[in-house]
Amino acid sequence: MALVPAPPKKRSAAIAIVGWLLFLSAILNITFGALDIFVSDVFSQTGTSLPILAEQVADDELTEQEFFLIDGVVSIFVGVVQLGLTIGFWREKRWAWVAAMSWQAFKLLFGIVAALAGPADFVSLAFAILLVFTLNQTDVRRVFNIRRQPDESSSVTPLRILDSN
Repeated sequence: MALVPAPPKKRSAAIAIVGWLLFLSAILNITFGALDIFVSDVFSQTGTSLPILAEQVADDELTEQEFFLIDGVVSIFVGVVQLGLTIGFWREKRWAWVAAMSWQAFKLLFGIVAALAGPADFVSLAFAILLVFTLNQTDVRRVFNIRRQPDESSSVTPLRILDSN
């Protein structure tokens, strides 16, 4: 007698969207980090520079090569962390929800500070806001066993018609 395997769990659309967005963000960070490291290598071999960064680098203590190298390493590190977060989120681990929410909170904080200090990256801010709203949906929080608020409505309403006399 063969055992029939259980059908795979169906993820809600919100969890699938957040998972894919986190994965896309991780891949983009890793790709741009690798590109930054490649550019820093090109600068070191050719000795050329970018006029756009020349004014910024002149005021700082970093050379263009060091600037791109540090930016690349940080981007790759962020991408790897996001990739780990994505795997935990896809496996529906509670720590992944907490980490994703914390990550977006820091992203919003730094984005707002950057917007107040100078030119802002509004796409990144909008992306973080979208993820915070999606992560706080009742269905997503229920899957990750995040505490339900007393005044929160439930998307699953039990029928109590037969319980009344």
